[in-house]
Amino acid sequence: MTLDPRFADGSRGEKTRHLAERSAHDDDLRQVAHRLLDAAGLQRGRLTGLVRKCRDFVDAEQVATQIGLDNAREAHLVAETAVDRVREKFGAAVMVQPPSSARLPDPID
Repeated sequence: MTLDPRFADGSRGEKTRHLAERSAHDDDLRQVAHRLLDAAGLQRGRLTGLVRKCRDFVDAEQVATQIGLDNAREAHLVAETAVDRVREKFGAAVMVQPPSSARLPDPID
């Protein structure tokens, strides 16, 4: 993933980060994007544009599935897969992402 900010003085500063391994999950991409933004140290007053580019995508079926020990992450990934299936069947407009302040309940062990 590459972040290409454009500043008020016309300069640009490109930063790139790679996933540690292939992933079929939005949250992994979101984490890389947040790390890029943090590393860039952007100041909103100087920023006039921001472009985020991703490349080297592969089909989800080509990504290995690893057994995880993090129950909360595993529950989140199962829910993400279910949401993807609902969106595929009924369209993206039927599912709206909750606000970032919303917290999912902890899974029952």
